[in-house]
Amino acid sequence: MNNKEKSIANYKSMTLRKAWIILFLIIGLGGVILWGMSVGGSSLGLDKVFQAIGDFFTGNETVTEAEKYIALGIRVPRVIAGMVAGASLALSGLLMQGIFQNPLVSPYTLGISNAASFGACLAIISCTGMAAIVVQPILTPVLSFVFSVGAMLLVFLIAKFGGQSTKTLVLTGVAIGYLFASLVSLIKYLVHTDALPDLVYWQMGSVANTQWHEVYIMLGTFAACFVLSLFLAWDLNVMTLGKEEASALGVNFKRIQTITFIMTTVLTGVTVAFTGVIGFVGLVAPHITRMIVGNDYRYCVPVSALFGGVLLLAADTLAKIVIAPTELPVGIITSLVGVPFYLFLVLRRNKNV
Repeated sequence: MNNKEKSIANYKSMTLRKAWIILFLIIGLGGVILWGMSVGGSSLGLDKVFQAIGDFFTGNETVTEAEKYIALGIRVPRVIAGMVAGASLALSGLLMQGIFQNPLVSPYTLGISNAASFGACLAIISCTGMAAIVVQPILTPVLSFVFSVGAMLLVFLIAKFGGQSTKTLVLTGVAIGYLFASLVSLIKYLVHTDALPDLVYWQMGSVANTQWHEVYIMLGTFAACFVLSLFLAWDLNVMTLGKEEASALGVNFKRIQTITFIMTTVLTGVTVAFTGVIGFVGLVAPHITRMIVGNDYRYCVPVSALFGGVLLLAADTLAKIVIAPTELPVGIITSLVGVPFYLFLVLRRNKNV
């Protein structure tokens, strides 16, 4: 076997290995979905959940209205929201780390998360009485998303005067993030005590109360960005060579960078708007993805999304049972469980180098 044949054989072997990894993650995601749907505050079993789903499609009535509400109004949308939120944050982190060529970059590096938190805080403290019941559930995600987009535009505007280099964008994003974090702290300090628990809980992140219309928005946003990311996979691969090399190979670096920023902002803004601030997923999922499949975006995009979905959904399920019957915010679980696991992988990888 000559060198060319060996190269082809190695390429086919690597491709098959990556395909098996994707299949394994799909099976794992399916298992976590079943686990998530079987666990909750009530004693409703997985069989009843499937019966309720079957009744929805067939029109039969094999379960009670209470069981149908628990299954289709609480557990199923929560599971889908956790899966989609994790996939969105992971994909957003992958794109950001790739475009900046910086492993420390995450969806929150440009201040998107802190800006969204500030918008949500404004909505929470401005709604009192009946408005807190009727208006706040609508106003909170709207202001959260608006401020996240505004933060991105502000970063671009400021960085433009500095030549819009990668370093300038990152440093500007960090500064904007600290600005909005300070504003959130100021609101916490000045706000009436009745609203403070809502502010604190929202910032911890949770998918517990996600409604179906929110699931549809998150799912539609993720699907659009996921497909676009796959279409841009080759361009993103070329951009890892650097701005000058990518331009020499015919890739419009600024255009792809702008599209990536927009996708990242939309993915993070929509997710944070409906789930609150859930950290760590957008940072660790891309890292682990590159450890197991390399830097080819044709595989990184689906693997990162799958791994993010598995990670966040598993964390949310753990949040329901760790100190049952009390539920923890999922953001706490992702940090407590994820950080040691991530450090273990990093140390293990360094030993193998």
